[in-house]
Amino acid sequence: MNAAYNGRNIAAYFADEWQITPDLRIDAGFRVENQNVDATLENVDFGVDLDGDPNTLFNNNAAILNGSFRTIDFDETETSWTVGANYNLTQDMSVFARINNGQKFPQFDNLRDGVDNIQKIDQYELGFKASTDMVSVFATLFYNDFTGLPDQRFIDGENVIIISGSNAIGVEGEFVVRPFDGLSLALTGTWQDADFDGNSSNAGNRVQRQPKLQLRFTPTYDIELPWGYATLYGTFTHVGDRFSDPENQQVLDSYQKLDAGIMMDVDNWTFQVTADNLTDSHGLTEGNPRVLGAQTGTAIFARPILGRSFRFSLSYNF
Repeated sequence: MNAAYNGRNIAAYFADEWQITPDLRIDAGFRVENQNVDATLENVDFGVDLDGDPNTLFNNNAAILNGSFRTIDFDETETSWTVGANYNLTQDMSVFARINNGQKFPQFDNLRDGVDNIQKIDQYELGFKASTDMVSVFATLFYNDFTGLPDQRFIDGENVIIISGSNAIGVEGEFVVRPFDGLSLALTGTWQDADFDGNSSNAGNRVQRQPKLQLRFTPTYDIELPWGYATLYGTFTHVGDRFSDPENQQVLDSYQKLDAGIMMDVDNWTFQVTADNLTDSHGLTEGNPRVLGAQTGTAIFARPILGRSFRFSLSYNF
């Protein structure tokens, strides 16, 4: 790449909240934003054999700058808004709701690839929260809808952008129990069904890298010692199966991971030991979504979770 960009964003926004009754609070916000981008880029020739010899594979099918230039001139204005409400059922419980409408301007790289569309996002939430000395509950039912999503592919050596949309419905929650002083048991999780929609060839497929179910269980125990305080903690994580690609042919299997640690405060000293992935479990967070279809061969491109590791730290507070 040989490119020079000038970008400018100017925005104005307003937000406020109103206490309608002692139990009902409403808030709202509005934002208008302009993005202006000017750029000059040198053009690229793809599929070049640098020495004309098909047997020297290292320099075949190369991409090179060709000395000609093109320009980008992008200037768009969009608005976003949100409205939310919270109602107290009791001193310890409340329900809430929110509607958001937003946008995302294209980045420099999107404009370079000829993708100047603006992504649109609509989000809806309805939830319940409660908190007492022994129990805390937080649950949210959500729905979101995205349009104008750019997706990059390399097809026959060419960079191809596919524009699609998606929608998701799900519920996320957090449940914390404190049975006695010092002990906290927290369970958090999200279930969602996220699919592509619109005119894309992938309509009806699951959105890549989005598991239907994620769970995390985190116990924490605080101990008061004669010489200070200690905190024992751990986290068990479950990530459900996913697809790495919008075509839903690159399967990423579910995996579990166990972490643990201890932190001690003695006078002004803090000592901490953290163990990540104690069981040395295997898992992939993403594959190679720029490849169409399933990855084949004995070796593939993928990003794994890290293996078992330990971290020690010692600090002094002045």
